[in-house]
Amino acid sequence: MTSRLNRSWILSQVPDQLNRAVTNAHRVFLLTCLSPVPGTTFTKFYLSSKYGANSSLGDGKLFLNKSTSDRSFDSYIYDPGNPTHCLTDYLKKRATEAYNELVAKRNDVLIYETDALQESLSIVGPITAKIYASSSAIDTDWCVMLYGISEDDEIFPIGMTWGVLRARYRTSIEEPDFLVENKIYEFEIDIGHTGYTFSKGDRIRMEVSSALFPEYSRNLNTGGHNEMETKYVTAKQKIFHSDEYNSYLLLPIVTTK
Repeated sequence: MTSRLNRSWILSQVPDQLNRAVTNAHRVFLLTCLSPVPGTTFTKFYLSSKYGANSSLGDGKLFLNKSTSDRSFDSYIYDPGNPTHCLTDYLKKRATEAYNELVAKRNDVLIYETDALQESLSIVGPITAKIYASSSAIDTDWCVMLYGISEDDEIFPIGMTWGVLRARYRTSIEEPDFLVENKIYEFEIDIGHTGYTFSKGDRIRMEVSSALFPEYSRNLNTGGHNEMETKYVTAKQKIFHSDEYNSYLLLPIVTTK
């Protein structure tokens, strides 16, 4: 783990473009520097699957081209009584292997991966995901995590790269706007900033779920007070990747000479 984190910071590759960097819990804060870093291309990786992206045993993919599969969406059931776990909890325990085993068993997490990289790939800057999704509940959470998979199928972090969006506050944190059942909405999720160089053979993995427990409190899907109430409802969630609704991950790829 240490060796991967030591080589993760790509600051030495772009010394003229970054004036100062501070690391904190594997995160790079880019301070007093040009933004975006010169040589950055914001690149879309489109979500796709043929049979279903549920769990790490599914066939979810991240492609540079828009999805051409016959499958227009992936779905899962989010049960607040059995919330999806968060990778960070396992990182603290140095138990990434256990987490890998967990996501191989859970169908309430969708996993999309690139193919093994043919050459090293550097990303510096903000990461976002734009997903088109629907829910059977009037409120729910959309959670996205981004990390790497080595050639040995080991998980490794690339920074504090995750984000959570509460659906009712998708347009305003002051005025809740509840969902219409099964209506498709566009959601933009901030996954944080980082600076990382993936090695040849690594894969980039993106997770989509509706909980990051216990790091974040559960959304009970009722539209009520999630911390003061106990009643909850399960929700059927759909993430779309069709011609009309192309969900994607946006990465700040840096090309250096």
